[in-house]
Amino acid sequence: MSKANDLWEELGELSDEDAGHVLMRLFTAYEQEHELEQNPTGCTDFFKKLSSAINQTTNCNLNRR
Repeated sequence: MSKANDLWEELGELSDEDAGHVLMRLFTAYEQEHELEQNPTGCTDFFKKLSSAINQTTNCNLNRR
């Protein structure tokens, strides 16, 4: 498994299109895991953090306009 710093570097090198593709694959993986688990705490945390990140980004973008 790659270290967090290595992953940050790899993410920074991705095109916008590829970064979107990575996000979709990650979302799909957690969604599938959430459906298969009896107590999907980790998946629930992921979706809460994702929702928070989307809201923060959206609010930040609205404030710039």
